[in-house]
Amino acid sequence: MNLTQGRARAAKAAALATIAWTCVLGAPGSASAMAPGTNPQSWPATSSQWINLETGNCLSSDAGRQAEPGAAANVNTEACGYAGIPYLPSLWLDPSLGQTLYYEILRSSWDGQESLSSTSDDCLDSNNAISNGKQGYVYVIPCNWNNWQMWSEMPTTGGHWTLTNYHTGLALDAGPGGGNADGIYANTPNGNPWQTWQ
Repeated sequence: MNLTQGRARAAKAAALATIAWTCVLGAPGSASAMAPGTNPQSWPATSSQWINLETGNCLSSDAGRQAEPGAAANVNTEACGYAGIPYLPSLWLDPSLGQTLYYEILRSSWDGQESLSSTSDDCLDSNNAISNGKQGYVYVIPCNWNNWQMWSEMPTTGGHWTLTNYHTGLALDAGPGGGNADGIYANTPNGNPWQTWQ
């Protein structure tokens, strides 16, 4: 993580620290639930990488290399870059929806428009379908701004984060034997290093 990313995440952590433990997000379908298609309250100035604490590799996607546009693309972890240059498929934008909720947009797909009208943006998405015996399948598809594409970023100790899918309540996990070849899936939150990101 570079200095700009570190400052941005530190500022986010400071802002969230005041509400993270007192704020209870409504479950989808409840009166206090976040509505699908909610416009972000703010867009980040720069993209960042999610580095898994256990593997040291970055959350990445092959969405830009799909043979069939619009098809679900794999999510995996791989080297974060080479000679100090970040690997483009591992860069993400996370516009804030308020409280602790964010969309995770693959930077290489973003058209530069700070709106939900884009037809080119690709978002991190998940469901609770069983994949290779694991609880939640994680993939990238064109953004449709629904609850499956909303992620709660919660700070943990040491400047680390957990990313939990708003609709399923499952945490992004890079554990071995996951839904994709590199182990990315969503699982019951357990706080272990496979579910910890920086």
